Amino acid sequence: MFKRLGLFVSIAMVSIVVLAACGGDDDGNGNGGDNGGGDSIDMEMGEMYFDPDSISADAGSSLTINFENAGNQLHDFTIDDLDGERIHVEVASGEEDSVTLSIPDDTGDIEFYCTIPGHREAGMEGVLTVN
Repeated sequence: MFKRLGLFVSIAMVSIVVLAACGGDDDGNGNGGDNGGGDSIDMEMGEMYFDPDSISADAGSSLTINFENAGNQLHDFTIDDLDGERIHVEVASGEEDSVTLSIPDDTGDIEFYCTIPGHREAGMEGVLTVN
């Protein structure tokens, strides 16, 4: 009986360690914190939100954003002026897409938002901070 109990406790402890190692980060960007020029980030779109709605990248770097539309309707990601270029990516409900951004050399905040009528006004917007 004690052998079975010991085996059970050992399996339980190993399971806890494995689950802890597989846990995500707490900032919602899928990258364990600031992506700081780290190549890519996952972003979920849904009814009136981006998750995360605040991202950052190093000046002069490139950043790939991988989108997943978890919502029930079309959403998009738009930046009006990223170093003279308009960025616009539409993602249908249940679909995925990505875009690679060339981050400008100037530091500061760049707004992004969804252009579907009423979505930005309902809070579907965010900020890309260039460090």
